[in-house]
Amino acid sequence: MSPSKVIRIDAQVWAELQSRARPLEDTPNSVLRRVFGLPEAGAGPASIEPRVTRLLALVRDLVGQMPHVEAARKGYSFLSRTGMVVADIRPQKERLRAEASKTVAETAGLTTWDREGSEGFYGGPAVRWYAADGDDAAYQNLATVLAKLWMSDPEPGPPPGCGSPTVLPSHKGR
Repeated sequence: MSPSKVIRIDAQVWAELQSRARPLEDTPNSVLRRVFGLPEAGAGPASIEPRVTRLLALVRDLVGQMPHVEAARKGYSFLSRTGMVVADIRPQKERLRAEASKTVAETAGLTTWDREGSEGFYGGPAVRWYAADGDDAAYQNLATVLAKLWMSDPEPGPPPGCGSPTVLPSHKGR
């Protein structure tokens, strides 16, 4: 990490930093890293892959708050607004792949996908969407799909974190 820099901020900015901080956990630097979508300083495998961060920012623009993901075996579990896993996001060579249960996708009002399989990681029929690197329209389409999945839970709860992508430790044995 490069040497620290000193900046001067006014009381309003300081109050905003404090309101976004997690008590007994954050520093002003960690709050700003979250706000800017930067990985945590010194973060290893739990940091978010840049393409996924970009996708999550597009979803945020659609739903009004930053969605959350959990680290998974080969990617990330995408959480709904109530914290339920509704999709898996897997970075692949030159593209991103999102997979959801066909039932969850249909419940969210989704009727089109790139691929359908009889057996997904959810144990039943699964559907997939792909976004090629550099294809802005495909990324926007995938963000729209994830936004619908994010909103598919009928009862929203308070979101964890404070407005930035969060990687939660995986508690699933995948």
